[in-house]
Amino acid sequence: MSAPRERVAPGNQEVSARHPPDLWRIGLFLVACLPIFFILRLQLKYWVNIPIWDEWDTPGRALLHFAQDKLSWSDLLAQHNESRKFFPRLIYLAMNVPLGWDVRYGMVLTFLGAGALSGFLLRHLRYFGEAVRGPALFAWLLINLLLFGPSQSENYLSGFTFEILIPVLALCGCLTINLSDRPLAAKCTWNSVLCIIATYSFAHGMLLWILAFPLPGASDTSHPFWRRRWIRWLACHGLIGAIAVGCYFIGYRRPEIAPPPASLLDLPLIGNFILIWLGAVLKSGPVGAHFTGSLAAILLAAACALSAFGVWRNRPSWSRYYPWLLLACFAMGVALISAIGRANLGLEPLVYESSEGFGSYRYRISSVLAYLAMIGLFYHLYRDWIVLHPIWRFRFIIAITVLTTLLGVAEVFLFQGLSHRLNAFRENRRRARTAVIWSEALPRNPELFHAYPYVDQFPTTVAAMKRAGLIKAPEINDQLKAAVSVAPSETGDTAGRIEGSPVGDGKMLIVSGWALIPGRDARADYVVLGWQTRDGAFHPFTALPTGRRRPDMTGPASSAIRNSGFLQAVDISQLPKEPLTIRAWSVDLKDKQVFPINGTVRVDAPSQP
Repeated sequence: MSAPRERVAPGNQEVSARHPPDLWRIGLFLVACLPIFFILRLQLKYWVNIPIWDEWDTPGRALLHFAQDKLSWSDLLAQHNESRKFFPRLIYLAMNVPLGWDVRYGMVLTFLGAGALSGFLLRHLRYFGEAVRGPALFAWLLINLLLFGPSQSENYLSGFTFEILIPVLALCGCLTINLSDRPLAAKCTWNSVLCIIATYSFAHGMLLWILAFPLPGASDTSHPFWRRRWIRWLACHGLIGAIAVGCYFIGYRRPEIAPPPASLLDLPLIGNFILIWLGAVLKSGPVGAHFTGSLAAILLAAACALSAFGVWRNRPSWSRYYPWLLLACFAMGVALISAIGRANLGLEPLVYESSEGFGSYRYRISSVLAYLAMIGLFYHLYRDWIVLHPIWRFRFIIAITVLTTLLGVAEVFLFQGLSHRLNAFRENRRRARTAVIWSEALPRNPELFHAYPYVDQFPTTVAAMKRAGLIKAPEINDQLKAAVSVAPSETGDTAGRIEGSPVGDGKMLIVSGWALIPGRDARADYVVLGWQTRDGAFHPFTALPTGRRRPDMTGPASSAIRNSGFLQAVDISQLPKEPLTIRAWSVDLKDKQVFPINGTVRVDAPSQP
């Protein structure tokens, strides 16, 4: 006789039936979070605390004037390129004044801002009153793969990127307010406040005055003559916007570095600029930015057109499409403004990969918004319309599979070169930091260009910031300055060795070797190079950090000795055009001592044309 079956209560049957799908959703949610954790890990591994290029002007000047007790309203409202970064400067002051200037605080804000944007988009992927379903989590995974993808990595390692995110976060706030049932007066007030914050954070924030006007809620439309009230509040919103934008342009001057704005005759150039601007997000390997941008533009146009048609057919569904349509409008508005202002510079700034200063990556934090809007629109089209038509559902799934595969291939190509890109990026920042540390002792250091492109008065600015306590860096005192200004001589001590050879046309010198601190099991902190003329005069001109693994070490040794190597390409184009001898010092910052490094590098006079 078979054993009696155990009876299961109906409630337990329901729990058992729901348990596997819940686990599946939890697993998909965790997978969708992986890109976020990936970027966090990259930040902690590759970030370097050093301001770069424009950061010395904004927020550097405001921070310095605050520390010197001479901060003025003109400092806070000062024009930086096309933007008036009033609110970012306030944020910088709040973050950096108590503890000193640390650009990694800005990187943390960028990460938090992108996380807030991702959470906002996830919220608008779910339907009201229901849990987040699998398709929504899949769409959110695609969003995170783009927002926290390898093409955005350098943006999370730059201290200024959160400034670009402020307008889109303000747009999210306006969307949330407009979708609420607050009265029109409150919507007008809060939307205007957020629009002002966006306008005085980054230049393209002015788009919010057009996009984020207050919308009436259900409680407003229930009153008679609500359209008149709405028009009055729209007029009020427009008046505030006109005043805010008008004040923005008081004393405005076109930046000297900006090219002439594009005109109607440049429409082909503008269109090409927008396509490259879009495609640069996924440009990789064999896939060019023009092809990717063209495909993205077609898909975005289709998503917007189908969504607008769907809303026209089903008016109550407008609230589901509204955030994504406005995000798409904002992204393309930024594209148009960028094209008009930058197209005459050419298309190269959109795609060139360089760790120097601010590369093309800074455009991608805005262009990726078009992709996010496209994903949200197609998701809601699938939920509202395509899923109800089996024939279109099958075709849609095939199309999404193909597009997701293309996205995956592009991400794989981007990942292949990511390690090299980020190592070069970190190396550039470390070289900039070394140049800033030695800026007072080596004011003619060609490496200063990595930190700031206009180097003539830059050491004076760095010195003022060090005195104000803004720049936290090891001290190069007068003792060290005097020590490295004397020519080192060959010794029997094992402080290190230097080798090198000119490359190319003789403007660059590859310098390599190793440097130790004699008497201690420690590598040198820095190596100072100088050139010596035939009369014996020695002129130190640059400093190199150690820390590279020595290829000549094969036997057992401590990690300090193994990692005491250095290898760097040094700019020698500004050195005298005569035969020179390059010598080097090993520097111990702790005890403020220097030790001569054995070996020399001979640089011959360049041949005359």
